[in-house]
Amino acid sequence: MKNDIKDFDLAIVCFGGSDQYVTTKDQFSGTYEEVIRELKKKNAKGEIITVLENTMENKNFVDIIKDVSKNYNLDMMDGIAAYNDSPLSKKDMLADKLHPNDKGYEVYANAIYKIIEKNVDAKKTVKVFGIMTN
Repeated sequence: MKNDIKDFDLAIVCFGGSDQYVTTKDQFSGTYEEVIRELKKKNAKGEIITVLENTMENKNFVDIIKDVSKNYNLDMMDGIAAYNDSPLSKKDMLADKLHPNDKGYEVYANAIYKIIEKNVDAKKTVKVFGIMTN
């Protein structure tokens, strides 16, 4: 959050699935939303895509990611759905029981690309303090 991001077009926010085991719901909720607010504050015109990790098992964290994404009108890449929709088995997409391998990251990249492509095709604009801007 110390970097100058005022000229960035896109930020991707991904909370690591393994972090769900060392963070409380309250810690996560406050920190996650603060990250989004800081990104918006530093670059109001930048697009933000949130990522729901494929191995996110904590329903509280899943709900927080979905709620924050919805409240800030952010696109969310649902890694759980992307993995479930893939013709590959989960075993083929994971380096271990938690972390994606190259094929797993390719599933993520393709899902994020589809969001970006859809937004470009739709000429999506980013809301800035209740005002639409390009």
